[in-house]
Amino acid sequence: MTYDLVAVGDVMLDVHVTAAPVDGTLHDAIRVCAGGSAVNAARTAQRLGARAAVVGRVGNDPAGAAIADDLRRNGIDALLEVDAGAATGTVAYIGPGVVADRGANGGFTPDELPAARVTLVSGYLDADAVGAALAHAQGVRAVDLQRAGRRAFDADVVLGPELAVDDFAVHHRVVCATLEERGALAVRGAERVRVVPERVLATSPRGAGDAFAAAFLLALADDRPLRACLERGCAAVLAL
Repeated sequence: MTYDLVAVGDVMLDVHVTAAPVDGTLHDAIRVCAGGSAVNAARTAQRLGARAAVVGRVGNDPAGAAIADDLRRNGIDALLEVDAGAATGTVAYIGPGVVADRGANGGFTPDELPAARVTLVSGYLDADAVGAALAHAQGVRAVDLQRAGRRAFDADVVLGPELAVDDFAVHHRVVCATLEERGALAVRGAERVRVVPERVLATSPRGAGDAFAAAFLLALADDRPLRACLERGCAAVLAL
């Protein structure tokens, strides 16, 4: 079996709280769902009709079991290691603030990966884990540097927010920088394309970078023009 997209990276339990109490108890809605870079990217791929899998690590706890079940129910293969000595990673989004505990993700280094047209590795993983994932990756091998660092890896494609594309272009086949309301810029050899989205969102949705990366890379694997790949990525963010 060959997947359209294999997303390798952090697998988290996301807890969304609209605001923190100033004093005492606040009665408000709390939303809990599967999240993390790999899950977010795979969800977008699945929404686009692609066959997707998530590779990562969770704890031997109810949160890990719930995440695996959520992925399967949404048509995404959960290729998850279970770490008996660590809890599943958790992120609490409290108003504008974020509290993250990487948990089982911290010790994850993949030793094999399934066949794929696109393998997307999250830059939130440790540098050694990113290197190991790329060594086993198939198809278009990509790293989303997120905001975790600016190191160049042995990848075909590098993406990231506000990325200095010219600095990376000498090392990678394709480099793409997401620029928030200014759209996205990609460089492939002598080709340089920038696309501005058809409308600007008031705030950036959670997982916007992951959604963009999945859609952009799937279009790239389909040999679409670079402009069309950027447009697909921007459209995926607007669809969140």
